[in-house]
Amino acid sequence: MRVPVDFNWPLGEAWFGDELPSIECELCNGTGKKWSTDGATSKGECELCDGEGEIYLNLPLPEGDGWQMWETFSGTGSAISPVFSTPEDLARWLADPGDTKLSSKTPSFVKWWTSKTATYEQWLAVITGPGSACSHVVTKDGILSGVQHEGDELIAKKSDRVLPVEIRA
Repeated sequence: MRVPVDFNWPLGEAWFGDELPSIECELCNGTGKKWSTDGATSKGECELCDGEGEIYLNLPLPEGDGWQMWETFSGTGSAISPVFSTPEDLARWLADPGDTKLSSKTPSFVKWWTSKTATYEQWLAVITGPGSACSHVVTKDGILSGVQHEGDELIAKKSDRVLPVEIRA
């Protein structure tokens, strides 16, 4: 994710932006219905709350020039790395084996996922490519982290490209 370089969210702690309480829709007064101008008859669902009667608030992560890896499997998501100023620095940090850097609050599946050590090249390919990968992939050879699998796929695609050749006489 791209966040401000000085963003300091604790590792392993869920982002609160998806967990804000809902509020009553002021357009329909919580009924979920769209009313005629005289207020006597319903004219379908409220357009603002889609008939729910409530508005669900969402506070997205702040955006910036920094690079940080987040897991989003747990729903709200949590940071699994500090913020770095370059994708290369983030890839180096993530490729360093061991989970001693992770918080005690980090979900166990994230610790497993990051312990399936992907290489610097695999992490960098994912970070600078799609920016995300699935948690794991089961192959005939065993279980790979999504970063290992996706990174290898991206690296293979880059090496399969045919570069234009300039011919001079």
